[in-house]
Amino acid sequence: MEETKTCPYCGGEILSNAKKCKHCGKWLEKKCPSCGEWIKAEAKKCKHCGEWLPTEKELGVTQPPRPLNPIAGNKAQVEEVLPEVNSMTTFISNRVFIVAFITILSEIVSCSHDFYNAYGFVSDSGFIAKILSFAHYIPRWLGDLLGLVGWNLFNAALMVGLKKYQSVKSLAKANFILGLILSPFAFLNEDSSLVIILMLPLLANAVIAFLLGLRLRIKFSGEIKKMGEWMFVYIIVSVLYIIMSIPENEILASCAMVLYIYTAIRYVGSMYSLMKL
Repeated sequence: MEETKTCPYCGGEILSNAKKCKHCGKWLEKKCPSCGEWIKAEAKKCKHCGEWLPTEKELGVTQPPRPLNPIAGNKAQVEEVLPEVNSMTTFISNRVFIVAFITILSEIVSCSHDFYNAYGFVSDSGFIAKILSFAHYIPRWLGDLLGLVGWNLFNAALMVGLKKYQSVKSLAKANFILGLILSPFAFLNEDSSLVIILMLPLLANAVIAFLLGLRLRIKFSGEIKKMGEWMFVYIIVSVLYIIMSIPENEILASCAMVLYIYTAIRYVGSMYSLMKL
């Protein structure tokens, strides 16, 4: 397997001997005009022949900007150019609408059953209440199964789509693997003693997903940045939904549930926009 390195401009993974980044198009090396040997793009003197290189003004061209080096603390450094990702073709791109639909449906079914188990009914007044009442007719196990399939497909597609980006590929891989391992436990009864044991890995999974969303928000631009924003917002709202359901206050639980469903729809919608053909 060939050795790789990280592009100093976009963070993408490239071959260790690459002269130009295949992701952002920046030249990493240039040819010495005197001896023709390859040297670093920012070099001022050739390490092979010892000749001083002409300045950018003398050449009449603009060399690529120096990579951002936070350790140096140089205020005059050029701002880091964030890679823009507006689409991501994956193995689910042809059927991403179906994956998005079953994922959102699973969230609504789960919320409907949670509310019914806590308060004994779902009012049929109002549009949202009618949707929840309808969703309650779908068995809980089927909703959990749809969620297991939908979320794991999205996480797997995201892992595949981000594998060329060194800065986030490890988090994406960990998010998928841990989510896949924990998926079967979604069918456990809430009173099961295993639920308490699983709290730590579930918390770890939430932290990894939060960090991945935050990293996508900071390191990228375009549609993937929006998806990253909704990803970490979804994790925060999920935790708030659990906390606000503890006091068994119907009004508080209803507000938390509506906010949770809205956030889940926006998060899934952002993944659909990113991965659709």
